[in-house]
Amino acid sequence: MNNSYNHSLSANSKLTQISANRCFDGEQHYYSHQSSATKTQMTFSIYLPDEALAGHRCPAVLYLSGLTCNADNVTHKAHFQKKCSELGMIFIAPDTSPRSSEDNDVPNDERYFVGQGASYYVDATQAPWAENFNMQSYIVDELYD
Repeated sequence: MNNSYNHSLSANSKLTQISANRCFDGEQHYYSHQSSATKTQMTFSIYLPDEALAGHRCPAVLYLSGLTCNADNVTHKAHFQKKCSELGMIFIAPDTSPRSSEDNDVPNDERYFVGQGASYYVDATQAPWAENFNMQSYIVDELYD
């Protein structure tokens, strides 16, 4: 892990850095944080080209993965890091839904298209989903900030 760069993500006390790995001309980071929108611990990955690590403003892509995915799917399989390095572009990939943990039991369903990993980026309005599945609020109001 290269800690020689000081950027705003590492200074954000609300984020816990899970990993940082040098990749092409930048770094692939993973973070977790407590979400007020989902009432769970959420994760996301972010690729930061060297320009961003040096403190320069860079354009960003927010990638919303599909059904049964998480932040790892696109980060591990899409190979976007090289192109993002060439373009000086940040790439952000949040998890697709809240997940159960030791501290929180999030509703789920045996059907793959309902519940954890279902990737509906809307705010649920009915039980049992409404308490945790507020992905529109999470993406728009919380993660974006």
